[in-house]
Parts: sequence; C-alpha cells; structure tokens
Amino acid sequence: MLIKKTLRLIILFLLNPVYLIASLTPKDENIWLFSAWNGKKFLDSPKYVFKYLLSNNGAICAIWVAKDKTLYNEMVAQGFPVAYAYSLRGLYLQMRAGIVVFTHSVEWDFVASFVGYTTKRVQTWHGIPLKKIGYDNKKDGNQRLKELIRLIILPFTTVRLDLVIAASEVDKAHLQSAFGVTSNKVRVTGYPRNDSLVGKTPNGSHDNNRIKRIIYMPTFRGNVGSEFKLLIASGFDFKKVDALLKDLNLELYIKLHPVQVFSKEDTEQIAKSSCIKAILNHGDIYEHLHNYDVLITDFSGIFFDFLITGKPIIMAPINMDTYLHEDRELYYNYEAICPDTPCMHWDEVLNKIIDVCKEDYLQSNRYTALQKKFHTYLDAMSSRRVVRELASIT
Repeated sequence: MLIKKTLRLIILFLLNPVYLIASLTPKDENIWLFSAWNGKKFLDSPKYVFKYLLSNNGAICAIWVAKDKTLYNEMVAQGFPVAYAYSLRGLYLQMRAGIVVFTHSVEWDFVASFVGYTTKRVQTWHGIPLKKIGYDNKKDGNQRLKELIRLIILPFTTVRLDLVIAASEVDKAHLQSAFGVTSNKVRVTGYPRNDSLVGKTPNGSHDNNRIKRIIYMPTFRGNVGSEFKLLIASGFDFKKVDALLKDLNLELYIKLHPVQVFSKEDTEQIAKSSCIKAILNHGDIYEHLHNYDVLITDFSGIFFDFLITGKPIIMAPINMDTYLHEDRELYYNYEAICPDTPCMHWDEVLNKIIDVCKEDYLQSNRYTALQKKFHTYLDAMSSRRVVRELASIT
C-alpha cells in the first residue's frame, strides 16, 4: 500500500511540468467546459447551465467533459457537444478553456494538470450544505495545512476558485468560509438544478388526498463507493413498512447518495416488497423530483431543494449521534431548520407518514419562513443569472 501511494505521488509530481505548459497556453474565453461528479455523471447545476447555454447563447462554445466512456458515448448518441477527458481533443480543450464549471473540484471533475492557472474556476457545489464542508470540516484534519502542502508539491491539485454560486445570503456565508474565498467571489444566483423544479411545481401547493409517492433520500455515510448500511443498522422493518404503505395505497422510493450503493440485504428485501422500490444511481433525480409528494431525509441537502415544492418533508435523522460523531458536524442547530418535529426512530417516521396523509394535515408555519430563508430566488431563472456571472469573470 505504501509503495502504491509513493508511486502515485511520483506520477502526480511528474505532471507539474504539464500544468506549467497548460498555464502558459493561451486561453479562449469563449470555451466553457462543464463536468460533474468525478466526470462520471451528467448531473447537477453544471448540467442545467450547460443546457441553458446550448439553447440561449450561440457565442459560447459549451462542451461537457466526461471521464467515463459510457457517459461519453451516451451523450454523443444524444447529440450533446461532449469530449472524453483523456482524449487528445479533451486534453486540448482543457488546456484552452477560458472557464471550467464543476460540482466538486477541478482535481476531481477534470484532468487537473491540463487546466492551467489562468483558466477561471467556477464552483457550483452540489446543494446547499447542511453538513460542514471544506475548511469548515474540522473532522477531516487541518485543511489549510494540507492545502499549503499541496500548493508547494502539487500546485495543480489545489483549490482555487474565481466564482462560487449560492442560493441565499445564509448559503453564501457558509460557502465563503468553507472555500476560503472573499465575499465578492460568492454570488447569490440560486441553484440552476432547481430551475425545472420551480417551473413544474405550484409553489406552496399540497393536496393531502393526492399523496401517492414518497421518496426517501438519506445523506452520504461512510466511503465513496461503499454500501449504505443505515437501514440494516437502524432496524428498518421492510415487512412492517411495506404493509403500512399497502394499507395507505402509497409507494416508497429509496434513492441513495450518488456515490453509494444498496447493500445485498436491502436489495433482497426491496425485491420482496410490493410498495418499496429502489431508484438506482442512473439518470437525474432533479428531472423527476417534482413527481414525489413527500420527502423523507436526514442531513442531505435535498431537504433545501424540496423546500421549494411546498410539499411535506419528514426529517428523519436516524442514528444522529453516531453520524455527528463519526461523519460530520452541522452548520445549523438541526431542530431549528426542521419544518416539523424530527423523527428519531422509524416508528416515528411511520406515524408521521400517517399524519401527512390526513385531510386536515397542515404544514408548520416555519415551512414558508425556511423556504424564504434558504432561497433568495424562486423564479426558475438561476441558470440565466449564473451565465451572467460567468460572463463577468472572463
């Protein structure tokens, strides 16, 4: 293991001259590159800004960069302008790009050594953070010291940002702190991935008689690529839940974080259920989120997105103490941001499901206040505002 890590470090170090060449290569300010989720998914705010540009701005050469061959081939088949990250064309475009737009980092979403110092870097992140991230995440060690070491040894892997987009002033303050940028580099635009959600959902509407589909979207726990163990660990009773859903004529869809997979045990239990279904990590959940009537979640940023719909949200921070101890700290007092009393056990979640199906169910007065607090804009024009900000930094 030590030998493998040493060899990787040597290889990365040898890429420093490539980064120097990329930094000296003239940039074309009209080439804007987009990528997301380690270059393996066509998702999130970069996707929606990219599609907006294709429809509304012919002057900009917008190209998606895919690090996954399957994704690349799928996008080619759909007629999107896309480049394979490791091809000669892809590497050339990354050297020449005026702007790169991503969900995580240049290092994760692009071939970092080919993205020169003078290329503008735009961080869209992947949702309003409820959990502490970046420099604010003290559980991941001294991030600033790590960043200084990386700057000296592998400068192309460092986090340097020219623009960060935010959904509100509250969101802006946390992103500014997390990424260590000045206030003027964080712009409140709204999240482009929510534009279609705003456009398709009557804001604030909720018909209790039409609740049919519930979606459970828990946060990331554990390691990238790992199995999601919470259902097993917290005593989720598939038979009991399935029976209740059948009685209420409901369906429960479980959608895990994009970098986690279902355990074998959960997969088998879901297959045996008539009303519990799995949503695999293919496609874009934001294109379909408006089709669900109730959200169940814990510490996921999907909470903030679903607030836009005005539909019921069941906050279920199952095993909260374990999560806070082993994974992340939060930016907020959890109960203070919950639209309703959080459910700490699955039995409480089931009772809450029964409640939201009642004809006399009403949202808490806190719901609208939270919606306004975390979303400055609810007009389906966030992509347009982001494009305007991108143009201002070229």
